[in-house]
Amino acid sequence: MSECPLIPMGAITGRPSREFIEHKLSQYRRQGITQFLLYPRSGCELEYMSEEWLDCCQNVVECAEKLGFTSVWLYDEFNWPSGQCGGKVQAAREDFALQTFVAEKQADGSFACRVECNPRFPNLLNPEAMDYFIELTHEKYWQRLGKYFGGLIKGIFTDEPSPGYAGRYCEKSSADMRLLSWYPGIEEDYEKLSGAPMRQDLDAPHFTELHHQLIGRRFRTTYFDKLRAWCDAHGILLTGHLMGESPVSNSKLFSGIPLQAIQGFSLPGLDEISTRTHARTIEWLTFATARYGIDARGNGGLAELFAYGPADLPLARLRQMIWLAAAFGVDHYVLAVAQLDSRGNGRADKAGWYNPYSVDQPWFEHGMKELGDDATGAAALARKASAPEIAVRYPVDETSVGELLLELVQQQRPWRLIAAEDAVGDDVPEVIVASARGYALERGGLLLDSPQAVSAYLDRHVPRRAAVRELNGDLASELLLKEYADGTLLVLDLSDRPQDRALTLDNRGQSVTFNLPGRGRQLFGGWKVTRDRPNLYRPKWATEAKSVDITVQDELADVVFAIRSYGGDVRVALDGAELKAAQATAPRLSEGFQALYGSSAPMSLSPGKHTLSLLNDAPEYPFLPRVWIAGDFVGLAPGVLAADRQDGRGLECYAGAISQTRRLEIPADTSGFSLETDELVTEVLVDGVSLGKRCWPPFFWDVPERYRGRCVEFTVRRYTSVAPAFISPETLPELLSKGTQTVHQPGKYATRHTVVEPEFF
Repeated sequence: MSECPLIPMGAITGRPSREFIEHKLSQYRRQGITQFLLYPRSGCELEYMSEEWLDCCQNVVECAEKLGFTSVWLYDEFNWPSGQCGGKVQAAREDFALQTFVAEKQADGSFACRVECNPRFPNLLNPEAMDYFIELTHEKYWQRLGKYFGGLIKGIFTDEPSPGYAGRYCEKSSADMRLLSWYPGIEEDYEKLSGAPMRQDLDAPHFTELHHQLIGRRFRTTYFDKLRAWCDAHGILLTGHLMGESPVSNSKLFSGIPLQAIQGFSLPGLDEISTRTHARTIEWLTFATARYGIDARGNGGLAELFAYGPADLPLARLRQMIWLAAAFGVDHYVLAVAQLDSRGNGRADKAGWYNPYSVDQPWFEHGMKELGDDATGAAALARKASAPEIAVRYPVDETSVGELLLELVQQQRPWRLIAAEDAVGDDVPEVIVASARGYALERGGLLLDSPQAVSAYLDRHVPRRAAVRELNGDLASELLLKEYADGTLLVLDLSDRPQDRALTLDNRGQSVTFNLPGRGRQLFGGWKVTRDRPNLYRPKWATEAKSVDITVQDELADVVFAIRSYGGDVRVALDGAELKAAQATAPRLSEGFQALYGSSAPMSLSPGKHTLSLLNDAPEYPFLPRVWIAGDFVGLAPGVLAADRQDGRGLECYAGAISQTRRLEIPADTSGFSLETDELVTEVLVDGVSLGKRCWPPFFWDVPERYRGRCVEFTVRRYTSVAPAFISPETLPELLSKGTQTVHQPGKYATRHTVVEPEFF
């Protein structure tokens, strides 16, 4: 059974019986839900972590197992924030409570300093306090439910842990009073780091950043590393999310070094419970921070969603937020909050929060399964590798990057967040560093004064691989364009309007007009492109040249050299060693050439440069080359061979049948579609059933009514001419630019578009 990525955040309210628990879980299973998160919160009438509570948890797990759930997730706190076991941790010892360094500015400019203990919060920087937290929480779950760990119980959720709380909740420093996270020894650590006493440095420009560094390192060690080590040892994942990931100043206040903290999870997550779905209101830094951890850990990601409601959020917005999260690598979607019943609504601290995921929603039994099915597609997309992106370094100071990230989104510039110290590869087109001085471009060597200036520079120097435009040619805004390594493109509406937009996608030299539904998304590309025969590469011999260089990008196995034996025997050497025919014919060529060539023994070509040398004066003919190289490879550039990644790249000179297949949603209101086929004979199949072949224009197909509004397996199969086999990639651009066919230069009908997109009407 496949796993549904939706996870109801099951608030355990009242004193639920086993029968009632099974009844509620059955409702979820009937809608295709296979995961459940146990959430202790206000409205629960069982003493937290008591035997009664553990009995209830055991009932949930056993009923989930009986009903065929794939995953149960634990939650490590009563309400939030995590680390206190419902207040028991800080009640045990004074130094187990949050410690805050308070510095009050005096009339003479000096500071009066003291350390205060705050019993409202646990001390996450005290390793003994965290050992006690694990003893009270994790160990008790292990003792009762250990046989399910690493099986049905997949992980434990930690919620908004932070050493940066102050006062009653999130009070912050002012000019006259500093409220700073503190641990014993921080003043000595600060002096080692800065060379100055901490109390004398409170007004120094570098103080805040150095303090964040110390707190961040300690937080990672005493909290995340401890919890994850325990989880690793017991076969489960540590998941959850940070506190206050945006803006930069908030994130550093609550986590010290946010990108270090997010890597402390084994399944990193984010918190987006306000359902902000307009480009200008989305917390881009929150999503980017989570993605940094997701990429680092490699286990996927999680998002807690929707808790603020309101309860009338249309399913289109729920779906929109799920796909937005997926664009940042999130493949687990927590539905907050899925109360067993509504008695929590009578608690003062929860009275304003109500957005249930249960039969209390009239749409639940008529839309939840459909939402889960759609989320499965989002989760699959989340696991794809991204195409190369612009890198934005996390600021060393507290400079906000919100405007920069929004500008990159609006300008359709895919980007990712990296740490200040991270190295980047040559495939990264630009690296942007935001600071109080402006926006530095590491590749361009410039310092610019605004996000708009950055965009203008990128427009001049970094070509877009793809772009979505209005019908008048203007770049479309209020959408997210995300590119993936396999060629998939996600276009997600962020206009927060329900109206459709008619737009054009420019991609790979092809323009496709499409409708982007309000709050909806469209997927393009992501095709699996296959051949029906080996690819052939014709080396390009310069006039009078006796050798030609070939660069191999990947290890290529089972490569054969077809060497002409007719019309003047050809003798060639590869890297100085003569190639002998191991077979008198060339079965990898088309039938009319097989008897005219011999074949070398199959061989492997290692990455690097190889030299093919001519050992005699055998002539080269336009339609009878001296040599063809045959194998499972593509020509990525002139003289460059690479492994075929089945994404369509490098097949411009391929002669044979090209099939491209992917799952595709057929619009419900369509009657048919067209294809830019390069005038090749083309057949379209839907779920393996042919819609017919087209041999000449118009290349239109009708869509049978039974396929409309469905997600189907869509295959386009095109049959080329023999001409591409005679083209050397070195001459391809010239041939494609010609307006007429010539006898001695075949190629006008080469494959201009190795992947084509249907345009529905």
